[in-house]
Amino acid sequence: MRRNFALATSLAAVFLTMPVCASAQNTPTQPPAASGRGDDPLSGISFSLDVSEEESKSGASISGFFAKPTPEERSNPGRRTSLGWKLAIDVPIGGTDDLLDRATLDKLGQGTKLSGAITFLSYKSDPGKLGSPEFIALMDRAAQACRDKAESEQERTGCAYYGPSPSFVLKHLPSAQLAMQRALFSGYWSGGLKGSASFKRYDWVSAGTLAKNSSKPTGYSATAWAVYYPSDAVSAWKIETEYASAPEQMDEVIICKTVVVTPNLDCVKAAPSAPTRKDSLVVRGEYRRYFPFSSGKGGIGAALTGSLDTLSGDYGFELPVYFTLSQTTDVLPGIKLGYSSKKDDFTVSLFIKTSFGF
Repeated sequence: MRRNFALATSLAAVFLTMPVCASAQNTPTQPPAASGRGDDPLSGISFSLDVSEEESKSGASISGFFAKPTPEERSNPGRRTSLGWKLAIDVPIGGTDDLLDRATLDKLGQGTKLSGAITFLSYKSDPGKLGSPEFIALMDRAAQACRDKAESEQERTGCAYYGPSPSFVLKHLPSAQLAMQRALFSGYWSGGLKGSASFKRYDWVSAGTLAKNSSKPTGYSATAWAVYYPSDAVSAWKIETEYASAPEQMDEVIICKTVVVTPNLDCVKAAPSAPTRKDSLVVRGEYRRYFPFSSGKGGIGAALTGSLDTLSGDYGFELPVYFTLSQTTDVLPGIKLGYSSKKDDFTVSLFIKTSFGF
């Protein structure tokens, strides 16, 4: 197996997000998304920059919601079905190969790509869960943990609580974060449809004459996906199907004139012909999981994705592992591992994601 190791960095900044913090009222929750994950139904504006030894590219997106709450939803804010939209652009900065998209079998990974998507989001929550026996039991455990740490009677007095409070549990019993989320939240789902088009100039050289040629065929794809976010608020299951038709550049070879006099002048390394259009029908499955530290400060996340092209039989895997340093910082450094059967490539890249919200 040929192994290709590369280092990459990614910067995703300027995120305008809806709140996704703990709430049993009317806000859905989800695990932090790793770098390069574009199906987040709660993001607003984002910018990303990916740099590697083989390819660099930048991207930007903006998203929002079409529909206003219905009268029924206004009277019951714990239940909501929303229709959202997203527009995105990815632009290559340099390089000759697509390192970062091999593992996901993205045929539109090269060239400038424009995308438009519609996202469906459906969730419900029950404010009554704040008074459930499971949550009250966690409140009692948090109060006991507070008293155990108290060094004076005055501090013990401050351990009393006068109503359900998620922040009280997190403050005094941070190790119970997942148990609290399961007690308060309900699972929800989102899904969407996306159309994309890619634009790139392809160059090749004619054998015998070394005449230079170029063309700008357009690639396009259509994608449908669905994501389920369980009540633990630290995991997600996703399935996606993508049909794509895109030009594929021939590998570069040594091409010479009919009569070679001076090899350095009469021979070049280039693509020998125009790109050929290839179709793909890729099915992807993904599982995301975030592991918060027992201290309640930071955690580790992972998002394993498997991709299979049902037309060619090619397959790939991608595993980003990222870190949240604390609850107050927006920097998510990580490492991304990938494998593609098409080129028998194993890749390693580093990324940094940062965001802030209003």
